[in-house]
Order: sequence, then C-alpha cells, then structure tokens
Amino acid sequence: MKYRIKLNGYVLFAAGLALLSFPGIFIRRESGSSDDLWEMIAIALVLAGQLLRVSARGYKSEHSYGGNHLVQGGPYSLVRHPMYLGIILIGCGVVLFILRPWTILIFAAGFLFRYRSLFNNEENTLAKKFGNEYEDYCHRVPRIVPRFSVLATRDISSYLPVRLSWFIRETPSIIGIIALCVAVESWEEIYLHGPRYLLASLAHFDIALCTFFLIVFFLARNYERTTDRCDY
Repeated sequence: MKYRIKLNGYVLFAAGLALLSFPGIFIRRESGSSDDLWEMIAIALVLAGQLLRVSARGYKSEHSYGGNHLVQGGPYSLVRHPMYLGIILIGCGVVLFILRPWTILIFAAGFLFRYRSLFNNEENTLAKKFGNEYEDYCHRVPRIVPRFSVLATRDISSYLPVRLSWFIRETPSIIGIIALCVAVESWEEIYLHGPRYLLASLAHFDIALCTFFLIVFFLARNYERTTDRCDY
C-alpha cells in the first residue's frame, strides 16, 4: 500500500511539472460553444463515474457477506471491476475538463499501465477462492468495458442500485471532485473572459448537479422498492 501511494505521488508530481512547464501544449483554452460542449461532457463523465463507484462500493459491502460471497449482481453484472471503471470515468472527466481532448489517451494508457497488475492480482485471488464459479462469471461479464447490448436493453436500475446512505458516506470525495471542477472553471472564465462570464458558466454546474441528484433519487427509490418486495 505504501509503495502504491508513493508511486501515485511521483506520477502526480510528474504530471503537475509537465503541465506547469508546457501549459500551452496540454491545457485547453478554447472558448465558445465548443468549450461549453467539452465541459458538459466532462461534467457528465465525472458524475457518472461517481455514481458507478458509489453504487459498486455500497452494493459490494451489502452483498459480499464479509468477502465470503462472490458478488455478481448490480454493477458487478455490468463489468467485473465497476469501481475501477468509475475511477476511469472520473479521471477522463477531470482531464477533459482541464486539458485538451487528446490527453485522454495519455491518461488511459497510464491508468492501464498502473492498474493492470492490480486487476490480475485481484482476479487471481478470486479465482483461487471461488474456483469454477468465478471462471463462469468471467465468461459472462467483461472486465472493464461494458457491453453495449447490456446498456441498451436492461433497466438502469438493475445494474446501478443506489441507496442514499451510500452517497452520504462518500460525500467528502464527491464534494472534493466537484469543488476541483468549480475552482478550475472559475479560474478559466476569469482568466479568459473576466468575472462577468463566470455566473453564466457556473450555471452548467447547476443544471448538471440537479440532473445528477434527480437520477440518484430515482435510482434510490427504485432500489428501495425492489428490496422491500424481496423482504416480503
């Protein structure tokens, strides 16, 4: 764990040094409708990643029974590593929000290089513990990229269960990511256009956050109804 933390620190330091040394190459400074579109896509990716990560962590804690049961439902019926997929979406959103779109390729390559060994170690551990059950699960469910047929044909509530209590536990990290995006957006608007454009730009956050919380409440209500019916 200490090694991973130290390595992540080195990576972040190198990335920050590169951004400070060559801001014109990496940092996105466009303005107008194209800039607004990229920002909305970035916000959507960040919020979708947060939703998936919280759902995966909460569902696993509720259904793994102390690690003695192989979790295959909820977000784990979508991909085998939904929490990592959530991190990828959040990272891509933050990168797209701050940097030029092509830098997502660098982020994706770095993520895969950094976490591939973790994927393999976790899957080897689960294979030893659950045997044929886990092998069958791997044949049915992709590792990190969900199948379009699943996304298009299944009800979102079936693979994104949500409880409001799960989000309450994750409040600090959610607020931190949103605060980072707001701070970057505020700096960018003031730097490029002046303070008068700031309020109009921040309206994008209000719309995105309102939509996000409506989706969360909808999914939470559906999941509560489903579990209540199962209890009976």
